[in-house]
Amino acid sequence: MTFDRDQEETVKINLTPQELSQKYKGALKSTVDGKMYDVLSTLFNNLAGVTKIIVPADFLSARKAKAVKCSVRAQEGLLYPLKSSLIYIHKPVHYIRHSEIKFVEFSRIAQGG
Repeated sequence: MTFDRDQEETVKINLTPQELSQKYKGALKSTVDGKMYDVLSTLFNNLAGVTKIIVPADFLSARKAKAVKCSVRAQEGLLYPLKSSLIYIHKPVHYIRHSEIKFVEFSRIAQGG
């Protein structure tokens, strides 16, 4: 997901204070506000039990993009370099830790747009 870094959001949780304290042991409040990515991370963490949220590193391509267009076999997608891994977004999604990489091969099939 991509978010505008300056977008602020307020989300109201539709649970009673008792339900919030019993189910989430004070980790979640009745309203969550702040930057959109922080709000969504808090909700994923507490409501869905997602404990690992991957944040992209400071990588920028020569065209100032956060990802590089590439393909795995015949499927084109985007490769996001992260701090300790790579993630390729398309069908299927590939998550590759740097420690799992044995070699990298670059090839240019055609020079298109």
